[in-house]
Amino acid sequence: LDDCSAIYTSGANNNSIIENNTVLNILGGLSGKPDIHPSQSQGIYLDELSSGVAVKGNTVVNASNGIQLHNAANNRIENNTLYNNRRHHVWLQEGSNRIDAEGDIFGNVVQGNRFFSTWITDWSTSAVGQWTTLPKDNTDRFAIYDNNLYFTLLSPVMSFEHWPAAYSTYSFHQW
Repeated sequence: LDDCSAIYTSGANNNSIIENNTVLNILGGLSGKPDIHPSQSQGIYLDELSSGVAVKGNTVVNASNGIQLHNAANNRIENNTLYNNRRHHVWLQEGSNRIDAEGDIFGNVVQGNRFFSTWITDWSTSAVGQWTTLPKDNTDRFAIYDNNLYFTLLSPVMSFEHWPAAYSTYSFHQW
C-alpha cells in the first residue's frame, strides 16, 4: 500500500477535527517499488477537496510527509509538532481546478506549528513543499504561514515550490 496515511479524510465541507494524535513511523509500501520512486506515506492526509478541517495538536514523526493537503482548501493546520519527516513536514499538492478556476488549494492557514528537519536534504525536500501541475507560475494562494517554529540546522532548504515550468527552493531568510 502506498499513497496512504495513518489518518485520512476527504470531501468538501468536511468540517472534521483531527486533534491530539501521535503518529509514528509511517513507511508506506516499499515492496516491489523501484528505488527511484519514494514512498508516499503521509502522517495525516487531507485529500480530494477536503475543506473546513482543523488539524491541531498532533505529533507526526518519521513519515514521508507529515501532513499533506491534496486539492484541499480553507483548512487550519495549527499547533502540531512535525519531526524527522523524510520529504516535507507540510506538503500542499494541487492538481485540479474543479472548485476554483485558479486551482483547488487556497485559503489554508498553517500556524503555530513546530517543524524539526533532521535530514540533510537535496533540492526537493524541505520543511514546506508546495506543488502545482496547473498552468501557473507560483503557489501564493495555497496558504498563509504564521508563528511557526522552524529547526533547519541540518537542512538549508526551508521551502520548495514547484509549478509546471520551473521550481524554486528557499532558505529561511529567502522565504
